[in-house]
Amino acid sequence: MAFYQTIRIQLMKKLLVLSFFILSSSLYNLCNAQYTDILNFDTINGQFPLGSLNLSGNKLYGVVAEGGANAVGLVFSLDTNGNNFKDLLDFDITNGRKPTGSLVLSGTKLFGMNAFGGADGNGNVFTLDTNGNNYQDLLDFNTTNGDVPLGSLTLSGTVLYGMTNSGGTNGYGTIFSIDTNGSGYKKVLDFTNTNGSLPKGDVTIYGGDLVGMTEVGGANGRGLIFSIDTSGNWYQDLLDFDFTNGQYPNGSLILSGNIMYGMTEDGGKEENGLIFSFKDVELQVNKIVASTVAINIYPNPSNGIFTMQSSVNSDRMSVEIYNMIGEKVYSQFYTDIRSQFTINLSNQPNGIYPYRVIGVSRELIGEGKLIIQK
Repeated sequence: MAFYQTIRIQLMKKLLVLSFFILSSSLYNLCNAQYTDILNFDTINGQFPLGSLNLSGNKLYGVVAEGGANAVGLVFSLDTNGNNFKDLLDFDITNGRKPTGSLVLSGTKLFGMNAFGGADGNGNVFTLDTNGNNYQDLLDFNTTNGDVPLGSLTLSGTVLYGMTNSGGTNGYGTIFSIDTNGSGYKKVLDFTNTNGSLPKGDVTIYGGDLVGMTEVGGANGRGLIFSIDTSGNWYQDLLDFDFTNGQYPNGSLILSGNIMYGMTEDGGKEENGLIFSFKDVELQVNKIVASTVAINIYPNPSNGIFTMQSSVNSDRMSVEIYNMIGEKVYSQFYTDIRSQFTINLSNQPNGIYPYRVIGVSRELIGEGKLIIQK
């Protein structure tokens, strides 16, 4: 019995050792298998990617700032397994130079920006199909409307929003919007240094407002977080960086619930930059104070044509209407208030549309829901 017991113990030891080696080998292979180099840039297929990739199905889309046929950048696609690299478009200065940021994908259309090149040499907004066809220069920056866009575009419905790092009326950069078909350009804001300067990132859409950061400017000259209505009417400085809480914010804000996250290049406790979170308690949408003034909108439901009547006595008033996914579908700014006026939403489909009416001091005059039934 002792002999068999000894053999049994030895076998158990060998099985444990073997199991250990198998497990260790599996873990080693698992760790090794997690990283795969699927493409190396070699100047011919591009060099210096400065943005992020965009994923659709098993296709990755991106831009590189240099390299390609003309050494000034390109747009590419690539399967997620590293196969089928395709040079979708080579920039040639005339159609743009040095694409930065990331592409925006909408259906079969890609949208992006070049920091330089285009008709005036100051960068442009472009689009092309995911197969590389139908390139279109949607907007050329000319210093007056902005210069050197360094971030990415943000898409809401059929409207693209973005920022330029410099240019504009004061030379400190701009916020702009443009429709995806190239029409409807609007300068939403000129930065003045006091309200921010030299933005490098993107704007984030929150509750119908644009929220973003500028690298410098603001009360302390070290950058800030801002919000502004998409119509450009209601700008707010939400937070000024002061070195202690960071300075020179870079990149863009990301939104999770009602909390935003970002980074600063410098400042903070160790003076090497920091990661911060910022709750939206200062956002203008939450600073609206309710009013007892009655708003009457009729007929409701309607076929899309509504009459609004208010007893408010105000120099100006803003009416904002949203669809159920939070996109602003109507915004009208009134400086000459009448007892009643018409709201035309006949171009919108059947559904429920939340609205709010805001007075000159950001007081909430009224809110509710409109129903379209055609």
